[in-house]
Amino acid sequence: MRSLQARLGVGLIVTVLVLFVAQWMVVSVSLRKLTEEYFASRLTHDMEGLLAGIVFDADNHPVVAVDRTDPIYKRPFSGHYYQVMSDGYIVRSRSLLDHSLEAASVAAGEYTLTRVQGPEGQPLIMLAAGYKKRGRLLTIAVAEDYSPIEGEFVAFQWRYVLITSAVLVGLIALQMWVMRRGLRPLDQVRTDVRRLEKGEIQEL
Repeated sequence: MRSLQARLGVGLIVTVLVLFVAQWMVVSVSLRKLTEEYFASRLTHDMEGLLAGIVFDADNHPVVAVDRTDPIYKRPFSGHYYQVMSDGYIVRSRSLLDHSLEAASVAAGEYTLTRVQGPEGQPLIMLAAGYKKRGRLLTIAVAEDYSPIEGEFVAFQWRYVLITSAVLVGLIALQMWVMRRGLRPLDQVRTDVRRLEKGEIQEL
C-alpha cells in the first residue's frame, strides 16, 4: 500500500514538474519574441526616418542630415545608436562617439535582427537592413539598449517561478490528499486480508 502510494506520488510530482518547466519555457520564449517584435517596430520607424534623411556629398558618400535625426542619437552613449555603411564608407551617430556597431552589410530588401554589445558593454537589439538609394547600396543599422527591459524580464521570470511554485505545492498537496482518500478502501482490504490469514474471519 505504501509502495503504491509512493509510486503514484512520485509519478504525479514528476508529471507536474515537467509540465511546469514546459510552460515556463513557452512563456519565456513567447515574451522574448514579443519584446523583440516591439523593439523591431520602433527601430524600423527610426530607420525609415534615417533613410529619408540620407543625402550624398560631392564624392557620392552618404551623409545623414542632422535635422532629420532624433536628438537622442546625438547624446553620447544614450543607448540609441545608428550606423550607415556603403562600400566601406561608414557614418555613425554622435551617440557612438569613436565606437562602432558590430554590423555586417545586408543585401537590398533584406534585414537582420540581432543582439550585439554596445559601446559601454550593454546589450543592444540591432536591426540592420539593406537599401538602394541613388544607385548606391546602403546598409543601415539601428540599435537600442535592451538592459532596462532585460532587468524587467528577469524580475518577471522570478515572480513567475515563485508564484507558480506556490501553486504547484498546493496542487501536489491537494492531489496527494485526493489520492490517499481514493485509496482508503484498500486499507480496509489489507486489514481484512490480515484478519483472514489469522483466522479471525472466514472470507473477505
